[in-house]
Amino acid sequence: MSKLPNAPLREVIFELKWKPSKQEFSEFQFFFSDLYSSLKSVYPERENLLPADIPVELTIGAPAFRFRAVEKGYPLYQIGQGILTFNVNDENYFKEQLFESVEELLKSFAEAKKFTKIDNLKPTLTFIDFIDVDFSKNHINDFINESFNIQVIQSIYPDNNPDDLNIDFSFAINHNKVSIQIKKGKLNKSRDGVALITKVIGEDMSLDPDKLIDWIKESQEISSDLFKKITQGGLYDSFK
Repeated sequence: MSKLPNAPLREVIFELKWKPSKQEFSEFQFFFSDLYSSLKSVYPERENLLPADIPVELTIGAPAFRFRAVEKGYPLYQIGQGILTFNVNDENYFKEQLFESVEELLKSFAEAKKFTKIDNLKPTLTFIDFIDVDFSKNHINDFINESFNIQVIQSIYPDNNPDDLNIDFSFAINHNKVSIQIKKGKLNKSRDGVALITKVIGEDMSLDPDKLIDWIKESQEISSDLFKKITQGGLYDSFK
């Protein structure tokens, strides 16, 4: 998405998931050490995310280690059994820089995994936006109807401002599964508002950094187009 001056963007997440083999379990410690060594000049801060005394085999699909560019900051990447993520916040998000950072990560990942065959990688690109709303002055249904290009109508309790609201659309676009989620929530447990989450999930791919970067570029354009379409009008103009 373009860098809007007042963008509500909170985080961008690129994720790869796969089914780890038995060989990977035995080689995992070597693998993540090789990956860290390759990228430590960029991501020197290390965090162990594994609960004490929990075997890594029981954490398939969940990050086990996190590596940050700066302490408690972004960008960062995470690695676990069957999962790799790259995360960046709005302050550090620039489209071309995202491509360059993920490409560097993927090439290091491929090099560290060169002796382990990995197929059927499932890529996902997620954009998380959060729009502040004072619900003491705004009914959630009215805010969504006036701000987004969708309509929410309910006559069960028409005057009652719902405590929770979660709307999810899913589409097939260019061989990808694309979802848009709008939900009432809180940011940092204090700020009321509406979260807008756009997610593009690709078909299974091989470990080819160039093809994965091409997929990210396509998915970024899909996400940007969806964001503009769903917020088109006064809400989108408020971000400029």
